[in-house]
This record gives sequence, structure tokens and C-alpha cells, in this order.
Amino acid sequence: MSIFSCTKETKENTIFTNNILASGLNPEALSEEGLKFWEESPSVKVNPDLIELPNGYTLREFDSLYNLLGKSGDYSSQKKRVKLVADLSRAASEIINYSNFNNYAGAFSQTRLAYSWGSKNYQVRQNPPGEGAGCSSPIYGLDCSGFVWNVFTKAGINIINAGWASAENLRQINKIEAAIKKSNRDFENVKVIDKGKLDLAQAQTGDIIYWLNSNGVAEHIGIIVKEAGVFKVAQSNGGQTATCSQNYASTKGPRYTSNLANSILPSKSAGGPAPWGFGTEYGIVRIDETSPCNKQTVSGGLGVTRTPHKLGFDDGKVIIEYDMYPIPDQIDVYYKGVLVASSNTAVSGPGQVSFNYVYNKEDFVEVVMTGLISGTAWEYTVNCPQ
Repeated sequence: MSIFSCTKETKENTIFTNNILASGLNPEALSEEGLKFWEESPSVKVNPDLIELPNGYTLREFDSLYNLLGKSGDYSSQKKRVKLVADLSRAASEIINYSNFNNYAGAFSQTRLAYSWGSKNYQVRQNPPGEGAGCSSPIYGLDCSGFVWNVFTKAGINIINAGWASAENLRQINKIEAAIKKSNRDFENVKVIDKGKLDLAQAQTGDIIYWLNSNGVAEHIGIIVKEAGVFKVAQSNGGQTATCSQNYASTKGPRYTSNLANSILPSKSAGGPAPWGFGTEYGIVRIDETSPCNKQTVSGGLGVTRTPHKLGFDDGKVIIEYDMYPIPDQIDVYYKGVLVASSNTAVSGPGQVSFNYVYNKEDFVEVVMTGLISGTAWEYTVNCPQ
């Protein structure tokens, strides 16, 4: 998997940047230790065609199937969500590989994007808008939150404006969800979930990952992708006061790295043996799509399948009826991250689990199906609270 992250010089962009500085949401500035961690993480190549989407298709396979079946085709159990993740993955790759540079005489020559502290616009050469920047020459670049904001914008999701884009704002699930629903897509069932310190083995392409500073504020942010079975990180790192040449080095600016696992290890200053990481205070935000209650879900296959189901705001007993067929599978049901119902082991044939639902700020449960053997299949129905 990979993480994408941090920042046409226009009057509008300057106003947005001033708004950030005036509001106190200054461009993210990493500590020297944090800067060193990312600088020591080598850049890697990612083939966008091989990026693996949450439904198991590669981006190339999904595009072919989507073009063949169209918007109404049954190309995914959560087709709208997967289409959005595909668009985000494609947008991130296009920004990282951006090459439309106007290298006129006397300009800082570039063949790829650099890190530019406070920048949210990679298409226009400009001095880094952030205060204290050490680059005195106009340059094409982005900071970490600028990268994420541009990925969403390029994918057709208008998350307010560039002046709003900070790592802290871009992890706010209600704002992201509202922006997606207000886009020109039919995302009425979208649900954006902060899954906290999710085990990275359960991460998916399209997940947003952020790291918190000692004050609990996000200081760095990116988007995860998985390519050819490997987790990678696409993020934009660089120095607030570094020179243009330093922020254009091979380990700076918007890029992919393969250090996702190490990135959540304790930092060197926290003590303990090497290897050291960027920090253990992280969280993962997932864009998902809920399935309504009283609707049958049919799927199968080896591995884990997670599906959110909307229950509404009325309390009551929720009964989940299932049929695992001859090959055993396991069902687990979570509300707000807490296990509320389970078959406790892999079971065959029909059955049911239930729990008492009391609405508490979240109106959905997550059903986790675990298939232990290749070729398995199952179906279940989450009945609405009664």
C-alpha cells in the first residue's frame, strides 16, 4: 500500500493561504526527527494499473469492467465507493507523476514536483506560501495536506477550498462525508469512518492515514494504496526552511514510499531499539458505503469481507439471519468498534445472531465475514431494529 500526502499561483490561492495563516491552521511543520524519518524513506515506483482496490480488482481490471458494464453494472458489491477509491488512486498517481513544467530561462528546472511548504497548487510555479520557507525561487510543489486536497479535487470531490486544507481538517470525517455527498455523484449511502489505530494488515487502498503531534493535532497526512500485494505510502515531505534544491531532492515532495509499517513505530526520541518510526499516534479514516438494513447481502471467498449496514436512529433488537452453506464461515458484528454479536467460530448452514441496538451517535454496524477456505460462499440479512 502507499500513502499520498503533503501541499497556478493565483490571487485566489494566495487568499486561501492567508486564510490558513490567519486562522491558526498554519501549514504543517514536522520536527527535525520527523523530517529525517521521511528523508530516509526511499522513493519507490508504483504501477497504477496494479493498484489493488478494496473489492480485489486491480485498477486496470476495474476500469475495463466499468467501461464494459457502465454505471449500472454489477461490478462491485459496493460499486460507488469502489469507483470513488479508483478515481482517488488514479488522481494521486497522476499528481505524483505530473510533468507539465514550464522551465524557462533562469527558472529552477524541474522534471517532477518538489515539496513546497503551504502550497496547495502544483500547476503554477510559485514561492512556498508558508511563512519561514527557505526556498527563495518560484517552484512547482505541494505540502502534505495540499497533496491530499488536490487528490480529492482531481477525483471530482470539492472539499471546500484550498484555504481550508490542513492535515487536521482533512481527517474530519463529517466534513469529508459532507463534501462527498455534495459532489456530483450519487453517494447517498457513503459513510466516512475514523477507524483509529487500525491494524495495518486490515488497511485498504483509499484509506486516509494521519499522524498526531503531542497536542493531538494532525501534523502529517496521506492516502494508502496497495500495489502488487505490497503496502506503500504516497506522501509529500520536506523542510519548512529548506532550500529549493533540498526540497527537490529524490526523497522530497509528493512521492510513493514503501515504509507504511515502519511509519507507525515509536520514534527514536521515544526510546527503545531500532528500527524507529514516525510515531505511534496515528489514525485511519475510511470512505465506505453502507448497505441498508432488511437487504440481503450475498458474497463469499477466502479472506475477510467488511460491510457497514445502516440501522437508523430507532433502538431495538437486531436479528441477523445467515446461511453459510456447506463450507463453514464466521460472522462478527461490530458497533462503534465493539463486538456485539458473533457466531464465535466458523459455522455451516443457516442460523442467526442478534444484539440489542441502542443508538449512540453512529447509526450503522459493521458485519465482518471471514471465509477460511477458497470457494466458500454465504448470504445474510441484517434486519432493521424491532
